[in-house]
Amino acid sequence: MWFILGFAILFIYRITASPTIGWVDSGVIVAAAKTLGVANPPGFPLYMVIAHLFTTIPIGTMVSRLQFLSQVSAIGLVGLVYRIVTLSNAPWSGVFASITFAFSYSLWQQANNIETYTLTNVVLFALIVWALRIDISHMHGKEMAHILLIGLTIGLSMGLNPIIVAMVPAIIVWIVWNRRYVLDHIWLFTGATLLSLIAFIAIYSYLPLRASTHPFVNWGDPETFDRIQKHLRGAGLNIYEPETNSINGFTGAPSIWWESFLHYWHLAFFQFTPILFPLVVLGFVVMAKKHDLTFWMLTSIVGTNLLFVTLYYGGNQESWMVTSWTIMAVWMGTGVETLFRRIKGGMTPSKVNTGAYNRYVLVFFIIAAMVFPLFFWFPILNHADTKFADEYASNLYKDVPEGSIIIGGGDFFNSLTAYIREVVGLRKDIIPITGNMLYIFDWYRKNLTLNTNLTISSTTSSLIKYKSVDEFTDVVDSLIADNPNKQVFITPLLLRDSVVAGTKEGNYHTKKYDLVPHGLLLKVVPKGGKELPNDTLLDTYTFGKQPYYLERNYKNAYRLLRNDYAAAYQLLGNWWQERGQMDRALQALNRSIELGPPDSPEFVHRLAIFYAQTGKPQEAKKAFVQTLALAPDDAIVKHNYQNFLGSLQSATPSASAEETISYKGNGMSFSYPNKNWELKTQGNTVLLQDEKSVFTMSFVRKSRPTNISMETFINTYTLLDGKLMNQGPAKIPSFDLAYVRIFEQDNVFTMQFFLFQSNVVVLATVSPGNAPEMRVFDSVVTSLKVL
Repeated sequence: MWFILGFAILFIYRITASPTIGWVDSGVIVAAAKTLGVANPPGFPLYMVIAHLFTTIPIGTMVSRLQFLSQVSAIGLVGLVYRIVTLSNAPWSGVFASITFAFSYSLWQQANNIETYTLTNVVLFALIVWALRIDISHMHGKEMAHILLIGLTIGLSMGLNPIIVAMVPAIIVWIVWNRRYVLDHIWLFTGATLLSLIAFIAIYSYLPLRASTHPFVNWGDPETFDRIQKHLRGAGLNIYEPETNSINGFTGAPSIWWESFLHYWHLAFFQFTPILFPLVVLGFVVMAKKHDLTFWMLTSIVGTNLLFVTLYYGGNQESWMVTSWTIMAVWMGTGVETLFRRIKGGMTPSKVNTGAYNRYVLVFFIIAAMVFPLFFWFPILNHADTKFADEYASNLYKDVPEGSIIIGGGDFFNSLTAYIREVVGLRKDIIPITGNMLYIFDWYRKNLTLNTNLTISSTTSSLIKYKSVDEFTDVVDSLIADNPNKQVFITPLLLRDSVVAGTKEGNYHTKKYDLVPHGLLLKVVPKGGKELPNDTLLDTYTFGKQPYYLERNYKNAYRLLRNDYAAAYQLLGNWWQERGQMDRALQALNRSIELGPPDSPEFVHRLAIFYAQTGKPQEAKKAFVQTLALAPDDAIVKHNYQNFLGSLQSATPSASAEETISYKGNGMSFSYPNKNWELKTQGNTVLLQDEKSVFTMSFVRKSRPTNISMETFINTYTLLDGKLMNQGPAKIPSFDLAYVRIFEQDNVFTMQFFLFQSNVVVLATVSPGNAPEMRVFDSVVTSLKVL
């Protein structure tokens, strides 16, 4: 029976599995498993050894082989749930708990993922069942051998995912519960502890041994003791910058802890579907009343897992919770039997089964309830047609010349390119470089030179001092110069995201090169060249139905993926608009909306600005309204919309000619209120202040060389004081393009505008940007013209 049930579960897992890698670290893990490399901290050495064995299975793809490891581990975990439930309940309740658990959301998701979680949990709960089965009151040779083997296994298991530490409190509970027998055999348990320590050291010797061979996936290059200990504790991975949505690791923030705590219980409610969750609660109450060893060991694991999830924020946070859901499945098994007994007036299972009617009711109830999660989650977890990663890789490398370099940003780029290079073997001639790792880690630069024909000169390395946000740009420019025979491409994310974690600073803003749109990439070319974009590479690509995820990081990863496509077309639209090709620009900007996330205001906003700039007020108004529906509180969007409406009413100004003063000078002209405003000039800067000198706006005219793009020009200017809160395109009448940055310091907002008209730029700065006087700035900037 169990063979048939296990095969049925495996069949469901297999037909719903994606043919390619999933989100977060799965690409890195499959690449490291295949090559016996060193994955991200803490390296998961035991998983790597076991997974490598599975990569040698002679059938299926590398992805399906490692999915098979996750799947058989999940089925093993299902069997362990049955075993724990039936320690004190009828077999049918164990079957019920096992099947509902097999098709619970997170276990099903991780069964089809290339990750460490199902294998880690099957080992964890195998150890718990193993410990519960030992008759410690009769410590003979067989039981002694079991204790020593458990110690050895615990040590080796530390080479799996760190969530395995949830077993430590359970071990302590077991020891305290059996303290009299433990003290009677103290040397035996001391020996088991020593075996555990030896096994731990032995399994983690994998790190320096494999790092010394310098595989392509060699996170941290942990050859030395210093690098090993940094790798084990994930040094440098704790980030807490909510302003930039950079949150990872131990944040020390109670608000994040509370959010994670609530998120845990939200997911708990949905794992087995809300209909069955009350059985979990009932089972917990019933087991708590029994007050036995099993209950306390399991509860200590749940408590530790919840504490870990609450205090430590990470991209795989939801996957860590599989440990808790395993125990909740056990509670559910107890709960369902308790409920059935109460419905039948306290009858025992043996009495219930004496009548055919009761037997049929029982069978129907069990089958209907336990397969409900299967039908509930099947359409959501059926990823058989999910090919985002392979499609992205195909589009990324399309028409990229042989021997090129691609510099990208983000975890997905790093994971995907490792998988494509080391597993798929697609375009091994191309060198993928993850930008932030190139800049931050010396071991990463060293490993690149050992595994590729990339040149990184001492000049390039010497630029890295971590003192200026411009260093990253200088490093990339120097790397390009180090490799003159290679064509270089970058991903749009390199322009949009920071290379310095926890800030919005340090993205790539080259002044030495032009960036020409090339599908999902931008080609780095000599300044002032005549090369045109390769703008047809993504024309036929479309996204299907948006997948549903309970995992926050998976949702965000999918969103970022679509953002990459949309940003590529937005940059293409900007390119054509700057060169006066409005039809092509409009086509590209519309395409960016088609490919971008449906709830993203960015790309609709850019289209609204384009319509306003090209004299299409009705289309512009419609697009602005759509943008505000998506982002009603966005300061830039509201400001742009107000300016647009002001430009429509410019023929009938609210103030008469007697109430305004016209200024003309320093290559510009504008009108400002006659009363309560003072105008000063300081060199080339025109300064306008209210009578209390609290609200200030300044204007200065600059020239932009024709060989410098607008984006490059913006990035040449140092950020103002305070935190960069937002930035994006703006709508200002009489100007071809505009861009605004919003800074905040001591709850005072400053807005910095870049207003482009041909090769002239007006820099306008206004503060406080959240003051009522902003309406005056809107009227002044609406009247602003370049002379």
